[in-house]
Amino acid sequence: MLISNEPLNLNDTSNVLPSRFLKLNFPVSFYGREDFDLQVKLSGELSGIARRCVLAYSEGLCKRPGGFVQPQSALALEREVLAASDPFTAMVGACFVPDLEALATAADLASTAKQYLTAIGRPDESLRVRDNNIITRLRTVASFANVDRAPREHGKTRRYSGVRIRPKKEWKESLE
Repeated sequence: MLISNEPLNLNDTSNVLPSRFLKLNFPVSFYGREDFDLQVKLSGELSGIARRCVLAYSEGLCKRPGGFVQPQSALALEREVLAASDPFTAMVGACFVPDLEALATAADLASTAKQYLTAIGRPDESLRVRDNNIITRLRTVASFANVDRAPREHGKTRRYSGVRIRPKKEWKESLE
């Protein structure tokens, strides 16, 4: 169990660690109004609390394949943990869509990536993105392994298939 007031930076570019736990968002803080008698108040309810836990375990978790489910209420928190742990993958999820019919230039992909990473306060990561490495890095992200060179006419700019850039308005809204 990890408890934090800020999204955790797990420094895991593979995203394995952030995907291994559920994120629960507790938007209400009791700082300054803690109930120091809560244990005493809840002691009479312990049998009911235990019953609910056992029922949830036996009727829910044991019968559901795949185990626990990330609650919809914490999806924004999940994105924050991902962005803190691996800002490049977070950027890919926010800015790009896997689309076998779409075409994009490496320069456009890199420019979008740099804008997003700068907007989330990660200029350090933005500096690591270049036209000559964006495709290689993009292919390491699930769903984008098939990004590939598209046929081109002589003298035309190289384009890549398999990735579509979201309109800037869409990914900017995800930052708000």
